[in-house]
Amino acid sequence: MKKLLLIASMFFSFQFLLQSQEDTLQKSDIYRTWIKLETGAKLDGALYQTKDSSFLYATSHFKKDLLAGKCQIYEINYNKIAYIQTRHTNHVGKGVLYGALGGLLTGAIIGYVSHNKDVWAPPVLYSAETEAAVTGTLGMLSGVVIGAIIGSIRIKIPINGNIDNFNKK
Repeated sequence: MKKLLLIASMFFSFQFLLQSQEDTLQKSDIYRTWIKLETGAKLDGALYQTKDSSFLYATSHFKKDLLAGKCQIYEINYNKIAYIQTRHTNHVGKGVLYGALGGLLTGAIIGYVSHNKDVWAPPVLYSAETEAAVTGTLGMLSGVVIGAIIGSIRIKIPINGNIDNFNKK
């Protein structure tokens, strides 16, 4: 009887765990957007929503500002747009991270493999691991630069006030 009461009390104590639901809202990505209008004005912010012949543009590209409503949202019609440039908000940081990791691994492998292991060669004052660490560090520095350049590339979408160009892209 004591075991039955213990199980029942544990069941009712952790009832909140049994009533959980899966979140139905999907995680939305924020795309940093640069817009050049036909008048020559340039806008910088985030792409909020795309409609049939226009899209909504937010003045801030930070997620906390978008969720809190601290930014203004404008509707821009297709016939006012010369071109749109866009990229994912965290693309530069990810490019730097992946470039650093790729450069470190590539440099370390090249340094370790290229270490002089020939018996007839003059003696070397450092080990293969040291050479791998040095070349890995140099590879990481170059990987950071290459990753930042690749991550900062924007996708350019020419609209030129044409509805067909707007719908294609």
